[in-house]
Amino acid sequence: MFKKQKVNQEVAKDKADCICYRNVGTVICLVCDQTFKGRVIKPCKIHKNLTFLYDRSSCPTCRADLSNLKEIPIDFKDFMANNNNNN
Repeated sequence: MFKKQKVNQEVAKDKADCICYRNVGTVICLVCDQTFKGRVIKPCKIHKNLTFLYDRSSCPTCRADLSNLKEIPIDFKDFMANNNNNN
């Protein structure tokens, strides 16, 4: 019984430290002002070699590096709909 509880505590700790399944949002390039769907790539403490399709390490337009990317916590579709309504 004690082992099972200890394992469950370790799994809970792993989930708290894992950032792999964070939401996909909107990324802005600070060099060319391009916006795109994705996440700025960040290393997970638990899964060090895991990357996902929308994890970005550079701008797909101007190839600016990671330091020039900013993640905005808003869904890309909502961001685009809001920007299209303002233009």
